[in-house]
Amino acid sequence: MSHANEDEEGMAISLEAEALSLLGHAHADDAPLDAMLALVAFEARSDDHRAALARVIHAWHVVGAIDPAAIPLGDDVPSLPDVALARRARAGWLRRSDPIRRRVGVVAAAAVAAGVAIVLIPTAPHRAPVAQVYATALGQTRSVRLEDGSRILLGADSRISASVADDRRTVRLVSGQALFTVAHNASRPFVVEAGTTEVRDIGTVFAVTRHADATTIGVTEGVVEATVPGAAAMRLGAGQQVRFDRAGHGTVGPIEPGMATGWQTGLLRYNRAPLSDVVADINRYAATPLRLADPAIAHLPYSGTVRTDAIGEWVSALPYAFPVKVRYRRDGVEIAPRVAAAAGR
Repeated sequence: MSHANEDEEGMAISLEAEALSLLGHAHADDAPLDAMLALVAFEARSDDHRAALARVIHAWHVVGAIDPAAIPLGDDVPSLPDVALARRARAGWLRRSDPIRRRVGVVAAAAVAAGVAIVLIPTAPHRAPVAQVYATALGQTRSVRLEDGSRILLGADSRISASVADDRRTVRLVSGQALFTVAHNASRPFVVEAGTTEVRDIGTVFAVTRHADATTIGVTEGVVEATVPGAAAMRLGAGQQVRFDRAGHGTVGPIEPGMATGWQTGLLRYNRAPLSDVVADINRYAATPLRLADPAIAHLPYSGTVRTDAIGEWVSALPYAFPVKVRYRRDGVEIAPRVAAAAGR
């Protein structure tokens, strides 16, 4: 073999090794866009580069994948056919049970500068989460089962957006109320986002209610970790609840069994809850909306129950428990101070 032929063969081997290394990086699970662009730039450099990449891609198809770390760079790099044959001889690379053989599909990478297109075989990249939206109408509840086995009971007039990824499960409570029964998986945290409040499951059953100016979290089983911007994480156990106001201030208190979940059976239960929260909850069930006419009565503390099938009776009785009056108008029911808002029950 002449020196010229040896030089050409050595160059081809070097180009193949470089192409293989770039291909491996582009197929990594966390491959950045730069890795794909580097591969495109390599192919655009010359016909020799393009041919080397074509040989590597062909071998990749045949073998299933080649470990670039096992192929040294330098003058003593083995030729690609030798590497492919060696890889094929190893058990596991060609077994149908091998995950590599189950990789399917193609990824097209378009060159932004050179206008070159290449076709690659993906190596099981992380699955991008696809959000699923679930909602309920006025007075309606709905049970949702996620693909990880977790269950969500959505309260009336509520809306969530749920996505399950390989490394995290996220549910965004857009509005209303939901009860979460989580299939615990330490490697895939289950997180509920309600405005600026974030609730992280630590193996539990818990309810989250989102109002216009507050978020309430009630735990019935296990433990959750709740956080708001600028504050340390707060752990809540079974029988506890926290109410975060608009400013992120949290008020922790006890809850009786069933208080956080009574709405499943049409019974709303409260222990010194602000009247504004109670009215907001009722409005997810009431055909005729309620409205507080004065913010001065919004914080009156209410303790008691409201039956969702007897809201009219509750409204009629309200003036006997609070210094308020009820006005029935065309667009709903208005609750206003009787004289001046005083201390609650």
